[in-house]
Amino acid sequence: MTSNSVDNATAISEKDSVEVGIIVALREEFRELHSFLPSPESILDSETGFYDYMFKWPVTNDASYYCAATMIGEMGPTEAALACEQFINRRQPKTIVMLGIAAGLNEDVKLGDVVLVKDVNMYLERAKAVDGKTGETFEFQPGGTPYSCSKNLVRASLNLESAHSNLYQQWQSVSKTDLTNDQFNELLQKHYIREQPVFLSGSIASGSVVGAAKPFVGWIKKIYRNYLALEMESGGMLAAVYGHSEPKKTLILRGISDFGDDRKQQLDQFGKGGIRRYAMRNATRLLWKLLEAQILPRATDSSSEERRIGYSRPPEFSRRKFRELIEALTPQEFRKSLDDFPDVRREFVDGQQQYLRVEIVLDYFELHQERIEELLKAIKNCNLTAYEKYLLERKSG
Repeated sequence: MTSNSVDNATAISEKDSVEVGIIVALREEFRELHSFLPSPESILDSETGFYDYMFKWPVTNDASYYCAATMIGEMGPTEAALACEQFINRRQPKTIVMLGIAAGLNEDVKLGDVVLVKDVNMYLERAKAVDGKTGETFEFQPGGTPYSCSKNLVRASLNLESAHSNLYQQWQSVSKTDLTNDQFNELLQKHYIREQPVFLSGSIASGSVVGAAKPFVGWIKKIYRNYLALEMESGGMLAAVYGHSEPKKTLILRGISDFGDDRKQQLDQFGKGGIRRYAMRNATRLLWKLLEAQILPRATDSSSEERRIGYSRPPEFSRRKFRELIEALTPQEFRKSLDDFPDVRREFVDGQQQYLRVEIVLDYFELHQERIEELLKAIKNCNLTAYEKYLLERKSG
């Protein structure tokens, strides 16, 4: 699908099954997303006051993604969690995507780059206030609650540059049109921007604080020095998603609009918000390219979903039953059963809650079902009762 996808995007009805649900926090961000959609069907939910914008995004001449987009209207994790929960209840999307802008925290990240989020840490969760060095002040000892986006979607998206190089190059080349030549050259001379944007994948920090001071950025990086970005909503969205017994697939794309330090106000005002628009549009266009590459799963065609995600799902595989098997293990049995799966262990992060690790295991074996028998053998050696119960339930269908 070429760049005329925007012109071919059309509305869908409220009754259509939603495959991709898009959540955007702020009105200025949503304005940029909405500009790509010439004819969405806007549907008001009178109970919550939220509008859902329904549309189809074409990926081939005869296939489209059925999408719904909604705007939170406020910043912050609590607002994001509530809005996401209500959005899930209204639309039941196959995949939830959060689009928006963020502050870059890593020297490898430039303005306009897009972070494909792998993990989100809500760094203020369970934080503790302790006495400061002088005894008359206090300091925060960070706690943190880590969440992960869907690993198979992140892996597949990372291959856009190689597997779909034409789409990746289209995404990079069109970005310059969002800034004037003078604006672009000024930012380029200051080394704030690249000739063409890139997207990077890694961890971000999410909380209720707007980063606009260098000491605060330093404090955040003491928690984890490799954070790529800082923002306010992704943790809340993921908390809502993982509150369900069968979590939706998730993807988060954040365009970098500032560096979270004392340059923030100047950069926000540059070109009357030009950098913020540039960052949001880069994130939005990247989502369109991921759709055109057919990387996100589909709700209506399981075989096409398998081709897009890159695996074949045997009829006997049940994510629910597999989750029940994993959750029946003690923490020690869980760790022992994964001794021969270092690829899975590498996806875990320090302090991660157990249910998030279970989701990582499920994502991995849904993608690599040829290795399920190896895991079952390991589980049999750890917990024969759980193993036999799983086999009985699998046979019964």
